[in-house]
Amino acid sequence: MPLLFSYGTLQQENVQLSTFGRRLHGEKDELVGFERSLVRIDDPGVVETSGQAHHPTLTFSGRADHRVGGTVFEITGAELASADEYERRGGYKRISVESASGKRAWLYVIAAPEAWLRGPVRGIPDQLQPVAHALIQACEDAHALVRELRRDRFWARPGGAASPGFHLQHIAGVIDRLFTYARGEALSRSQMETLASEGIPPASNEITVRQLLDAIDAQVERALTQLRNTPPSTLGDVRAVGRKQLPSTVFGLLFHAAEHVQRHIGQLLVTVRVVDDAQHVQ
Repeated sequence: MPLLFSYGTLQQENVQLSTFGRRLHGEKDELVGFERSLVRIDDPGVVETSGQAHHPTLTFSGRADHRVGGTVFEITGAELASADEYERRGGYKRISVESASGKRAWLYVIAAPEAWLRGPVRGIPDQLQPVAHALIQACEDAHALVRELRRDRFWARPGGAASPGFHLQHIAGVIDRLFTYARGEALSRSQMETLASEGIPPASNEITVRQLLDAIDAQVERALTQLRNTPPSTLGDVRAVGRKQLPSTVFGLLFHAAEHVQRHIGQLLVTVRVVDDAQHVQ
């Protein structure tokens, strides 16, 4: 389930009951490289819920001596959507961060630089930092882009283009497959079946947007673990790709995973805007 780092009003019991309908249980933690400040909240509903006209926000500084305390909560996908609505009304956006204890969690801030400007990802070799940053940014962008998209438009194909659903399926799938090749392994039957099913609308409503986003989150987390465990000395090792055993390298596969995912984020952005315009016209 998603993890949420709260340093402000979501730690308050009354806000939790209003937003989630229950009291959350979490663990104390810290963020390194962030500074805390206050911003004025104009939404009267948010002010009424929190009892505060000024809410805290964080700014990335990158300094090791800047630490902000808070709580890491484990929540459901539906609760994350509820938190999105509460924080959006206050002008906050959601980004992915790593806590001092090593947990990757969602964080709400008023503004933040892109992932590649938020410092190195802990434990990942310098050569692979761009791959990590690209994957983290793609994860954040995927969540933000489809947040307001109506479910019945999720498999729409404007002008015959790939649907938003396809792009989310493919982003998770391509990370899984290319990182498998980078480990020197062949694709399994299950991975091949997943590839063949990408872009096919489900026969029923058993696949939700939340499940597709969860799949991306899980693949990115596994990818970051693999990057941490990839010795720089192996980046030039030869790897074979696909049935034809086409030649690549560990570095080539990891780099291609990053740029391929970003390519589909760009396509998803355009497709969602077209579909969103169409649903408002309707």
